[in-house]
Amino acid sequence: MKYEIYRTEHFSQKITDLMLYIAEASGFTDRALHTVDRIEEAVLRLADFPESGILPRYESIRRKGYRILVVERYLIFYRVDTQKEIVYLEDIFDGRQLYINYI
Repeated sequence: MKYEIYRTEHFSQKITDLMLYIAEASGFTDRALHTVDRIEEAVLRLADFPESGILPRYESIRRKGYRILVVERYLIFYRVDTQKEIVYLEDIFDGRQLYINYI
């Protein structure tokens, strides 16, 4: 059975912000849309493989139940509820950011 994918409001806002940033910084809307499409494809695969993301290297983040899905240079933080069969998309960061202070 496939897991449901639930995008938190915070995650949805960060994706929108990311798309706008890429479009503005590059000057190409197509580039922004391509990046978001790649992220969306990877996220949808979590419905079939919810635990395919890596475990965070920081213990404090692992204790919160997060896994990380890596898409290009972006890190998608999510949690899996195996009883309800739901994947909760929580946050996304550029891999060059120091994310530990924000999770």
